[in-house]
Amino acid sequence: MLMRSDNDAKAMAKYTEDFNDWQKQADAAKAAKKADSGGSGDSGGGRSGGGGSGGGGHQVKRRDGRLKAEVKPVCTNCQTNCSPENFVPGIQADEGGAWGR
Repeated sequence: MLMRSDNDAKAMAKYTEDFNDWQKQADAAKAAKKADSGGSGDSGGGRSGGGGSGGGGHQVKRRDGRLKAEVKPVCTNCQTNCSPENFVPGIQADEGGAWGR
């Protein structure tokens, strides 16, 4: 029984390490995007991305196994179900959706 507990603890430690690595990558990507767009400071109001997709974006796994955030336009379904305030400022939207962009 002790061996299983050790394995569970190791698995949880690995998960935590992987999550922290992903978070660092996401933070670096966000900072780089702000630098490219001339943004400064907080995105305003502490808004998180909308829905489960992370604000009109999603994660894709690269060949080396690391996650990379890719910003995608908000689909028409999400435009119907969510208001633009639920997404990061300046997010693009697919044409023909409820937001009329």
